[in-house]
Amino acid sequence: MNNTIIEKIFKHTKGFDTHIILNSTKGSLTRFGDNEISQNVSTSETRADVRIIRDGKIVKFIISRFSDDDIKIVVKKAVETLNVLKKAPFIPEPTRTEVKIDSKRYYDEKTANMSPSERAYCIKDILKFCKKTQRLSYGIVSNSEDEVVVANNIGLYQRYKATKINYEIIVNKNNAYGKAVGYSYKNDINFNSINEIAVKKSDMACSPVEIKPGRYTVIIEPLAFVEVFSFFSYLGFNALAYYENRSFASGNLGKKLFSEKVSIIDDPFDMPVMPFDLEGMPRERVVLVENGVLKNVVTDKKTSKLTGLPYTGNSIFEPNSYGAISLSLSMLPGKKTSDEIIADTDRALLVTDFHYTNPLKPKSLEITGMTRNGTYLVENGKIKKAVKNMRFTQSMVEALNNVEDISSDRKTLSEWIASISVPTVKIKNFNFSSGTEF
Repeated sequence: MNNTIIEKIFKHTKGFDTHIILNSTKGSLTRFGDNEISQNVSTSETRADVRIIRDGKIVKFIISRFSDDDIKIVVKKAVETLNVLKKAPFIPEPTRTEVKIDSKRYYDEKTANMSPSERAYCIKDILKFCKKTQRLSYGIVSNSEDEVVVANNIGLYQRYKATKINYEIIVNKNNAYGKAVGYSYKNDINFNSINEIAVKKSDMACSPVEIKPGRYTVIIEPLAFVEVFSFFSYLGFNALAYYENRSFASGNLGKKLFSEKVSIIDDPFDMPVMPFDLEGMPRERVVLVENGVLKNVVTDKKTSKLTGLPYTGNSIFEPNSYGAISLSLSMLPGKKTSDEIIADTDRALLVTDFHYTNPLKPKSLEITGMTRNGTYLVENGKIKKAVKNMRFTQSMVEALNNVEDISSDRKTLSEWIASISVPTVKIKNFNFSSGTEF
């Protein structure tokens, strides 16, 4: 079906340089709350993002209905728009590559076809347990199947097909919350282990004490860390932000900006993401930070030309206002386990989750947000008590310069359209600006 759609679009865009991103998505979700399944939904969508270029002019448009008549109408309107446009300041060259990709490495048929009853089976034990023990549970189990084809009318044809399963659970007992998650491309998630973590965190979160705002050593677990680390993907290591002097990377390539314990890569070969970008170019493994030294940023066609840096295969369908984005950000592991980091800590706050995170100052990656679903005081290597939620306001550039330890264990989590691999991170002088009731 997808090949037929692409052929139809090429037929109706003869005489133009045509680039197509055809995306077909099927997804299903089971939601539960108060120990009962409350919702089962399934959705499917196929859409084509199309770019046509002629005589130095460019226009992008979307097609979501694929009869010849529907395509003809949309293309006609796009051409009318193109004819009244001025010549574009930047025209992306049509992609030519000898590398042909047809990847199903991260596709699992059983996950794609997971039924509502199979999703219900995954959570039946925790629902029964929480009901029996006067706890409340909330969360989702979702599975999806995605196929992306990137093609142009000079022979490019790249295809990626993948599945995902995502599990999130929050357990509440007497307003003490604990959260845990699981994410994979196939149903190999250990639901019992995740449930145990959520229950344990909820139990530890009872009777929280209030602490004063200020700077604390923090041990940030992966679920929380991904919330702030993800901002590096599009605000920090983005070559357009670098070129426009909006990034901490601007003017700093080759300089030591972070703790020597910090090494960061964009690695499409180590996690379930497309091995090509939305221009159809094969993606590269890019070393972004090595032992604290800023080595590279990621580029697309436009920013590679603007900066003179190599094209890394990080385009998100040009032209656009976003620039190049890392979709497979990974912080390399340390030597201690998360438990060992806690055991070696005299005093710190252990953070399970952050929420409502937003950038205040993009260049320094000053982020604000709040703790959630379990924050605890660590003393003499042990978790002593829960503390009430706090708001943080912290430059993540400064935070990564203050890293004291990184765990050997990591989690790969889905964030926006990216996969991000993160460890537990211990950071000194992390700024909590106020308390919060949320």
